[in-house]
Amino acid sequence: MKLKLLHLKLIAFFSLTLFTLSISGLISNNKLNFIFMAIGYMCMPLFAYIISEGYRNTRNINKYLLRILLIAILSALPHRYVCISAASAWDPRLFFSSALTGLFCLLSIIVYDKIKYKYAKIFCVVFTVVISFVLGMELAPHALIIMYIIHFCRDKKFIELAYYISSYSIVITIVSLFMLFSNADLSIKSELYRNIAMIGCIPSLFFIKKYDGTKGPSCKLLSYSYYLVLLAIIVSIKVI
Repeated sequence: MKLKLLHLKLIAFFSLTLFTLSISGLISNNKLNFIFMAIGYMCMPLFAYIISEGYRNTRNINKYLLRILLIAILSALPHRYVCISAASAWDPRLFFSSALTGLFCLLSIIVYDKIKYKYAKIFCVVFTVVISFVLGMELAPHALIIMYIIHFCRDKKFIELAYYISSYSIVITIVSLFMLFSNADLSIKSELYRNIAMIGCIPSLFFIKKYDGTKGPSCKLLSYSYYLVLLAIIVSIKVI
């Protein structure tokens, strides 16, 4: 069975829902929370691929950027209340939603494509990845690295894309497992668990492989409102 772009979006929205629930604090069971996060990590390669497709096929890149920027702005405040905790109530990174990460990824590959010189391109990749990590964006720097992998492999065989994404996810998972069992620092344990859950990126490759290159029905309203509605629902549940 082949999948259209709409199907990829629906699968990505489902996994994004699980990921957002896993970081919302609504799930008290640690095992269930980890399962939700691992499945939720499928949204990272899927949305990176969807954004890459949008970048390649859009007629007006400026409008495409503006739409994602609008979502990033509108989702900033509700995202803060989804992720808020007493220990980090004033952390500015609480405003860094997945939509903002998506915008940063898109801007990064646009800038990369406009650069003509090889070493300047390498600097662009390193600089943007470091910046995303230093700023502490949601899903960073992994989302941006996977975005670059997809962008570099867009005209190559699927096996290369699968190899690089799988290798990156497995390496991050193994290194995080090693650090978890060898490091007694409790302050980074939650981050290590999130990195271990990145193994969940690999199943997304199955759906990308099934993509037939067509859009299918146009659902712009769903595409640009789902994340905002999801955050609003979670905030409402937490308030109630």
